[in-house]
Amino acid sequence: MSAALAIAGVSAALEAMLTQGLTEQRAAMALGTMPTVSVRPPRADDTADGANAPELCLFLYRVVEKGSLRNIALPTGGAEDRTRHDPALALDLHYLLTSKGTSGLQSEVLLGSALLTLSSSPVLRREAVQSALQDAFGDLGLAPRKDRLTIALTNLRLDELTQLWRALQAPFRASVTFQVSVVLMESASGTGALPHHAR
Repeated sequence: MSAALAIAGVSAALEAMLTQGLTEQRAAMALGTMPTVSVRPPRADDTADGANAPELCLFLYRVVEKGSLRNIALPTGGAEDRTRHDPALALDLHYLLTSKGTSGLQSEVLLGSALLTLSSSPVLRREAVQSALQDAFGDLGLAPRKDRLTIALTNLRLDELTQLWRALQAPFRASVTFQVSVVLMESASGTGALPHHAR
């Protein structure tokens, strides 16, 4: 995929996955209304548009270079298996997922649905990213890749979670954090794939 769209594609695919999970787990039946999934920071002002609807909020709060893959030249896949001199930028994406209900146990229902979806789909396939990109931006003629992205829950310490919410300047809500790895951002000339040992 185009390097400029790699991060956006992952966020779009996660949004689609969580929305599908809410449908499959019949969250709307439990909540009495269909919740929404938004890709944005938690709002400081919950009186904004849509504040009266149950919601999952997906927020990319940190992007970290994968140090173990820094400066590793990737194979070109050519007949001579030549090594590239412009290795892809390998990134780990860190997300905050929050839930907001309007009454009763809605927030807990939403968070439970999201956790079940993430734990039952620990691999985000490139085909899902390509499909989400097409839905968001139209047909860009991007060639699908074969490597996969892994999803893993992360456990922030209480002080780390407190600092994150303080920086957001939003009311604290039930939340979880997770990581998507490894996202490759390649130059236009790059055609390599993630080394087998690092997948």
